Amino acid sequence: MRRRLAFLLAVLATLALGACATSGSPSAPAPGMPGAWGESGASDAIALTRDWWRGFGSAELSGLIDAALSASPDMGIAAEHVRQAEAQVRIAGATLFPVLNFSAGTGRSETRPQGGSWSGENSSSAALSASYEIDLWGRIASGVRSAEASLRATRFDQETVRLTLVAGVAMAFAGGAPLFLAGMALYGTGSALLGVSSAAVVGDVIGGRGGTPVAAFQMASDAGAFVGPLVAGALADAASFQVAFLATAAVSGLAFLTTLVMPESQPQPRTL
Repeated sequence: MRRRLAFLLAVLATLALGACATSGSPSAPAPGMPGAWGESGASDAIALTRDWWRGFGSAELSGLIDAALSASPDMGIAAEHVRQAEAQVRIAGATLFPVLNFSAGTGRSETRPQGGSWSGENSSSAALSASYEIDLWGRIASGVRSAEASLRATRFDQETVRLTLVAGVAMAFAGGAPLFLAGMALYGTGSALLGVSSAAVVGDVIGGRGGTPVAAFQMASDAGAFVGPLVAGALADAASFQVAFLATAAVSGLAFLTTLVMPESQPQPRTL
């Protein structure tokens, strides 16, 4: 009997120690972050505020941004996501406290024996229970921390949506809405024509055949799309955005000049 009891205690101790073990690799330590910005601002620089656009003193710009913030569906969706995350934090935190349950009921039953008269009986009941989960392994506390981290991330997402919306309205206002829309329409038209014309040339050259010409065209297009932004970004960081735009215009002009000397790829009708 003692041996069985000792064996049972050893098994229970092994299971208890196994429950303390953590699965997976431990999380990596957080990277060291600098305590201040690497570059200092000008001594006479104005601190950036949440409503920075009001510093321009334009009532029209302030009205447009206020209207966009109040009527934007994206801002409404982001706000609802924040409320949802706040509710999850409250739900996770509620598990740290005891749970009380109370129930009550009443009833009446009527019986009549054969040939007898009716008789009734009333009954009532009430129950009160309490339960509490001891956070022995930290599961509940980890759930609360996870919900709080999700709430912080959701608030950052809301600020991202707000900043994107405000910046878009300010940029459109700075250049004028008609000019901005016209520029975007011109940009879209040029991009569409560029893709169609180059694909048409490839189709004329290969004559309905696939293989190497199509692969070479696609690889050259992908390489340009990959290298171009890197070069433009490096020029903007090293010099200015004006230099980056001028370099882009120069490359586009070179491509246009190249098309002027390209031979005609479309077969021409024969004349007798």
